[in-house]
Amino acid sequence: MGLQDHNEDVHRRDFEGESFRTPFDPGNVPETGKITFGQGGWSVSQVPDRTTYRTKAWMFIKRHWKAETAIVVGIIVIAGILSLSFFRSTLFANERVKTEMTGPTDVASAESVNYTVHWVNDNILGAKNLEVSLAYPTEFRPDALPGMTISGNTATVSVGDVKGRASGEVRFSGKFYGSRGSLTYFRSLARFTPAGISGRYETESRFGVTIVSSPLSFDMVVPQEAASGNEAEYVITYHNDGDVAFQNLRVRVTYPEGFRFNQAEPVPSEGSSVWKIGALLSGSGGQIRVKGILIGGNNQAKTAIVEIGTLQGDGSFLAYDRKERLTRIIASPLTITQRVGGKTDLSASPGEKLSYQLDYTNTGDIGLRDVIVTMEVNANLLDMTQLTFGGTTGSYDVQKGIITWKASDIPGLARLEPHQGGEIRFAVPIRRDIDSGKGLTVRTVAKIDSPDVPLASKANKVIASNALDVRIGAGAKVEASISYADAVFPGYGPIPPKVGQETGYAIRFSVTNYLNDLYGVKMTATIPTGVKYAGKKSPDAEAVSFNDRTGQLVWDIGTMLGGGKSTRELVIQVSSVPGPDLIGKQPILLQDSVLEGVDTFTKNPVSVHTGEKMLTDSAEGSGVPDGKDTVVP
Repeated sequence: MGLQDHNEDVHRRDFEGESFRTPFDPGNVPETGKITFGQGGWSVSQVPDRTTYRTKAWMFIKRHWKAETAIVVGIIVIAGILSLSFFRSTLFANERVKTEMTGPTDVASAESVNYTVHWVNDNILGAKNLEVSLAYPTEFRPDALPGMTISGNTATVSVGDVKGRASGEVRFSGKFYGSRGSLTYFRSLARFTPAGISGRYETESRFGVTIVSSPLSFDMVVPQEAASGNEAEYVITYHNDGDVAFQNLRVRVTYPEGFRFNQAEPVPSEGSSVWKIGALLSGSGGQIRVKGILIGGNNQAKTAIVEIGTLQGDGSFLAYDRKERLTRIIASPLTITQRVGGKTDLSASPGEKLSYQLDYTNTGDIGLRDVIVTMEVNANLLDMTQLTFGGTTGSYDVQKGIITWKASDIPGLARLEPHQGGEIRFAVPIRRDIDSGKGLTVRTVAKIDSPDVPLASKANKVIASNALDVRIGAGAKVEASISYADAVFPGYGPIPPKVGQETGYAIRFSVTNYLNDLYGVKMTATIPTGVKYAGKKSPDAEAVSFNDRTGQLVWDIGTMLGGGKSTRELVIQVSSVPGPDLIGKQPILLQDSVLEGVDTFTKNPVSVHTGEKMLTDSAEGSGVPDGKDTVVP
């Protein structure tokens, strides 16, 4: 036996019949464990981690490579975008597309002016669809030039595509219409699409213009001072000093708070504050006078505003000039007011009786001596022969047209103590014979004074007064006549009329307007049952309708001008078949006719009736002999 064989024999163990597992069996020891020997048998202790940082980094990258790749790519993209943006900004920047406006900065109203908008693309790259616009103020009216579109208050010219480092200009022209001294502004705009970008961008600049003069001279004169309750008069003047006519002019007044309009000459076109002047030719002009009561507290300033201009297409008012004027309210210790029938705003008809009441008071702190009350009246429109005093006496001066009350008439006027007062009553009718005119007004001005009332200034004394206007209207009438011998529609059938037989007649209506213009005028005639409308009318062009169920015939007249005897006539044909119940009676051929409309001056409705009509109610020439107008068997 050799040495090696002997050694193996000495150390051989017999493992037959045993289940032997080595310490390195994967089922017993982890792959990284360390083997130790001892009494406790086999055991495994943890080997210290000696992995390097490089290994850890590599393992981290291996596990998170997708996220890291995305971050890196993002950083590269952002850097690329920033680089591209920076590079593009060197090629095109929006703010390097500019506009600049040149032209006169001081202009005259109504004179033609020219402006130029210079544009420049100071970029290396070009711009697409360049548009140059001029946003102009309301005082400016541009000329519509070829290639220009106007929308609202903006005029636009399309330039098209432009290259880099390009420039050009667009010309505009027009006229200013505005108040002298007013400052207005233009805005010039450039709208474009940068090369390589789909968005639309805009840049702008401003340009100021002052209106320094106007060929339209315009002014308003108002009283510098007025006592509360006194009448104030505003005088408006206008004149065209230029060589071009102004078209469609209007004057508009904004009255101060506490102003009550009484009258104006000429009469306003709309309400009480608008006058349509129309065309104002070169060298022509005009004047408007407005009167009204001004009420306010002591030392209060009342501002009246007047404008002259025209209406624009959208209905807004474009002022060529504008004036503001102040009136200072000064206090008087005496106050007086007047009413008619308890009203301060009313209208009346010719022949109507006006019952006046004057109320006066000493609002001061001291008694006032020798007080006198006067009333100026319009004697041309009043029947002063019918003047009556209620409870007092007074004196009427025919030459001056003034009624006066003194202490001899009213003892309390000898000394009017503080915070005391009284009333005066009188009545006078409007003349009945007023048969023509337009915008007629009965004006009365009441005044009260005392030698103890102080002076407002060295030249003026504060005298309390109060004006009142009564508008005269309803100068219209309607007449109806029935005829058997009318020239337009001659009668037919038996005369006298017989029971059961048809007789034809003509009814003639006449509508007359003496005073103010009327609008919405119509006449409604009621034809009684048993009378038939034949459907014939003259003139044939008149708008007439008939309701057979109600028996109402409506004649739509429309507008009737006033200022004189404006007359419209209508003739219709009717027929009647009387029954036995009418034997010995006249047939009623017209039950009633009513004229209706609205007075343009008084704004009041007009209504005039005729009442029922028979043959005997008609004028001479009816064609029916005396005694032949009643029904026979």
